Amino acid sequence: MNSIAGKILLALAAVAVPALAVAGFLGWTLITTVEEVEADFESSLSMTRRIGALRVLLERENGLVFRLPAESDQSKIADYVGQMEDASSSIDGEIELVLANRRVVTEDMAKSIRGDRAAAKASAEKIVEASRKGDRATAGALASSDFDSSMSTATVLLEAIANNVNGVAESARNNLRESSAWAWLMAPIGFVAVMVALGLGLLMVRRSVVRPLGEITAGMGRLTSGDLEVEVSGTGRKDEVGQMARAVLVFRDAAVEKQRLEGEAEENRRTAEEARLRNAEAQAKAEREQAEAQARIAEERAAAQAKVAEEQARLAREQAESQAKLAEEQAQVVRALAEGLGAIAAGNLNYRLDDEFTEAYRQIQADFNAAIERLHETMGTISVATREVATTTAEISASTTDLSQRTEEQAASLEQTTASVDKSPRPCARTPRARSRPMVSRATRVRSRTRAARSWRRPSARWPGSRNLRARLPTSSG
Repeated sequence: MNSIAGKILLALAAVAVPALAVAGFLGWTLITTVEEVEADFESSLSMTRRIGALRVLLERENGLVFRLPAESDQSKIADYVGQMEDASSSIDGEIELVLANRRVVTEDMAKSIRGDRAAAKASAEKIVEASRKGDRATAGALASSDFDSSMSTATVLLEAIANNVNGVAESARNNLRESSAWAWLMAPIGFVAVMVALGLGLLMVRRSVVRPLGEITAGMGRLTSGDLEVEVSGTGRKDEVGQMARAVLVFRDAAVEKQRLEGEAEENRRTAEEARLRNAEAQAKAEREQAEAQARIAEERAAAQAKVAEEQARLAREQAESQAKLAEEQAQVVRALAEGLGAIAAGNLNYRLDDEFTEAYRQIQADFNAAIERLHETMGTISVATREVATTTAEISASTTDLSQRTEEQAASLEQTTASVDKSPRPCARTPRARSRPMVSRATRVRSRTRAARSWRRPSARWPGSRNLRARLPTSSG
């Protein structure tokens, strides 16, 4: 059988078959014995009843036969004959029923009884015939001899049959006792057979089910503990144990495959981790090199910027110094012009700009001195004619106005230069600013005097000949 249930049923059958065999044998034996005993007892009781009834009928017939020789009345004889015929018929029927039981009556006994019965009937007929004829002596002799002998033999045979009936009953009792003893003998044998079959069934169940299940359970335990080298037995079986073993084998193979995949995954993870570390180291190295390069670039850029800043500071310082120098020169020029104008305003026409001017302002110095010289010459001619004096004065006033405008423009330019110097970097502009403060102050005074010179020009229209004087005076382009 290919299933655990079939094997368990087979084991149960191995236990049940002997038990059923013993029980069936005992039951069959008891039933057969009981049936035989019942049949024997039934037959014995029936034979006893029939033998008793047959004896009664025989005694009745015997009494009727022995009455015939003593009876002379023919009517009574006829009545007796009728009763004898009824009794004979009943006796024949009972004898046949008794003889039919072969367990009690043998064939020889049946033949003897039938022979004796025929002889008795023949004797009875002779007695009836003699009685009807009135031959009492013959009838009496026949009744005492032939009929009585036949009846005695039949009675002996009936006694033998009764003895046989008792033997049958005794045999039934013996058979029942033997069956009981046999049952008591077979019961322990059946119990032993059942126990042996039970042991064989348990052994078969243990070998077929329990031990394989235990091996599978142990294998599962080893698999659970991580032992993947376990050998799984029973995979070739066709029953549920084989299915479980194949399932455990699949589980083991899956665990082995899982372990292999985990190993590969771990190897891949380790490889990836090593690659990641190498990449991280390479990236860190690249970043470090990039940072170092950027640091070098930053240092170079900072150095370049510092150099540029230093160069710019130097240029700013030089520019500030140049502007301060220029402002100083402008202030000197403005101051000299202011003093010259002040001298002219005071009427000192002998004043000359004798200070050392730079190349840029020497033309102004020359123009100013030339203008003063011409003004002096012109004023020398004032005494020639009043109109010419007035005209010359007007022209001088106009020239002075132009000069003052140029001076004012130069002063404004100087102030702008000073303001630009103020806006230059602090370290570079401190010294020029400090130096330019007196120049600014002087430029402010020059502007004030220039405005005063403009206001001094207004009365020139009163002087006659001022236009002619202005025309005669040379104009300065500076």
